[in-house]
Amino acid sequence: MFAEEEEARHFHSIVHAFKEYKKHTLQWIQLCENNWANIPAHQRALLDDDMKAKFVSMRTAAKHNGHFIDFLLVDNVHLFANEDPPSSSSSSSLSEMCSHHHYGDGSDHGPKLSDIEKVKSTLRQFVRDWSVVGQEERHQCYGPILRELAQRFPVTPEGPDTRPRNEMRVLCPGAGLGRLAMDITAMGFNCEGNEFSYFMLIASNFILNKSSRVNEFTLFPFLHQNVNVLRTEDQLAPVRVPDVLPSQMITPGVEFAMSAGEFVETYRYVPPASLRQF
Repeated sequence: MFAEEEEARHFHSIVHAFKEYKKHTLQWIQLCENNWANIPAHQRALLDDDMKAKFVSMRTAAKHNGHFIDFLLVDNVHLFANEDPPSSSSSSSLSEMCSHHHYGDGSDHGPKLSDIEKVKSTLRQFVRDWSVVGQEERHQCYGPILRELAQRFPVTPEGPDTRPRNEMRVLCPGAGLGRLAMDITAMGFNCEGNEFSYFMLIASNFILNKSSRVNEFTLFPFLHQNVNVLRTEDQLAPVRVPDVLPSQMITPGVEFAMSAGEFVETYRYVPPASLRQF
């Protein structure tokens, strides 16, 4: 029981970090603006950018990301709770529980700074896994796996293993937002993705199950990248997701699933051969 309570507390701390993203980001932008105002005028003149306009655009982007997170959390607040869907009163109670906190160091006064950073990282993960912008990176990191599967198990079975792809099952640990696992499913394999991070699980559940059209959502994932940036336009570039509709990537007769948990713990039990699936 204690372990379950700790797990629930951990999960709600992740939800709270998502909820606090906009507030934290607006505070960070205000700090940047204050620091800018304290720079001597002759030094500010060395920059050609209209910084006041940039700060306005940054706030707009932060609020837009906040709205995206609101969509992301709609059905995810109680994602792993063993309970019936919450009533409006219970949802209000959770919101009240979170809203009285203040941004801080992970005590009762707010989420951990590291959790806020993971929220930012999750936003960037959408770029790699579910946008046109991330296509080249996916080709580099997922391509070798997909090509190996295609070579070992061609559409027309050859060699000693003559099973068709839809009778094979592929396990994808560390699945993140589920794109690699979904690409494997699109090849005709049954695939199960496994992920430990609640940040990834919340985000993957949203993009895999709640998307209804291509490029449905817009976010600003590079907003917090304020070093090694050549142009303001690069930092404030919008990215649209998903580049493909996940529900249309699954072919008939093929199964796709995501499991939550630490890999070794989740797959520790080895069933008899007659029951083995993976």
